[in-house]
Amino acid sequence: FDFIIFTVMDENQNTLLRSELLKRNMTSFDIIVSHNGTGIALLEAIDYIMIHQLNDKKVLLINSGGNATRNPQFHDIGKIFIPTPEYDNDDKVILDDILKQADILLQNVKNPGIFICTSDSICNIHSSLPVIEHSCAITIRTDTSSCASYGVFVPDKNIIKEFLHKKDLSVLQERGAVFQNSILVDTGIFYLDYVTLFYIYYHYNHYLTNQEFLDYYAVVVPDICNFFELELVECKDSEFIHLGDNPNYYQFLMSRGVHSVHSTFDKSFIVPNHSFFYHSIVGEGVVVGDYSMIFNSDLNIIE
Repeated sequence: FDFIIFTVMDENQNTLLRSELLKRNMTSFDIIVSHNGTGIALLEAIDYIMIHQLNDKKVLLINSGGNATRNPQFHDIGKIFIPTPEYDNDDKVILDDILKQADILLQNVKNPGIFICTSDSICNIHSSLPVIEHSCAITIRTDTSSCASYGVFVPDKNIIKEFLHKKDLSVLQERGAVFQNSILVDTGIFYLDYVTLFYIYYHYNHYLTNQEFLDYYAVVVPDICNFFELELVECKDSEFIHLGDNPNYYQFLMSRGVHSVHSTFDKSFIVPNHSFFYHSIVGEGVVVGDYSMIFNSDLNIIE
C-alpha cells in the first residue's frame, strides 16, 4: 500500500499505536483520533484522503478504535493489539495478521482506491482471488451456526442485494441469504474505488458538522452496502476468524495451542508457557509460564 490510515478512539490509543508502528519501521501512515465511532471514522478518513490528495494512491484504512465493550481487557490499548500468538512468533498481534491479509488482497487490486479493514477479525485467505477492479465487499462462506453474530450479505449473482446485520436464521432464510445451509458473512473488508469515494465525500461530508448525524452514526456504521451497488468477492476455501468478543477470542487462543487454565492454584504449582487463565485463583508460590494471559482472576503473588 502507498499509505495506511489508522483510526483510534482517543489520544492514549494514538500514542501507543504510533509508538508501536515506529518500532516496526513504518513511515507511510497517519492516525486519526475519532471520538464519533467507526461510522464517522470512515467519513473522516475519506476527508483526510481528499485533503492530502491521496486519491491516486492505494490506501489501507484500519478501524482500530472503539470501546472494546465485548473485549474489555483491550479497552485502553485498542483491539489492534489483541495477541494472536503462533508457535514460532509469541509476540504477534492482530495488526500483523491484518497487514498480512492486506498484502494478499493488494496483489489483486488493479486500480487506486481504499481497502477498509476492522481490527477484530482475520481472514486466512488460502486460495487465489480474481482481479479486483470495482468497489466490492470481501466475503467468506460459512455455515449458519453463528449467523446471529455476524453481518450477512444477500447476493444477487455477484452483486450485494441486501445487507443484514446480526439477524436470526429465520430472517436470513426469508430474505434469501441462506444457500445449502451456508451464508456469506461480512468480513469487515471492503474495497472502494475513487468513483465511490467521491460520491460518499460529496454526499455525506457536510454531515460531519451535524451533531444529530454524528450521534446517530456513532453506533450505526453507514450502510454503504445498501446505498451502492457493490460487488461480492468470495474468498473460497478460506477461514474467517472473529475476535470481537471474549468467547470467540478464548476459542481462538485454544486453536493456537494456548493452554486453558480454570481452577485454583497455590504453593509450588508450575503453569506451562502459553497459558490462558480465566476465573481462576492464583496463589502464593505459583510460577506462571512465559507469554501467558490472565483474565477475570484473583491474584496473590506471581513469581
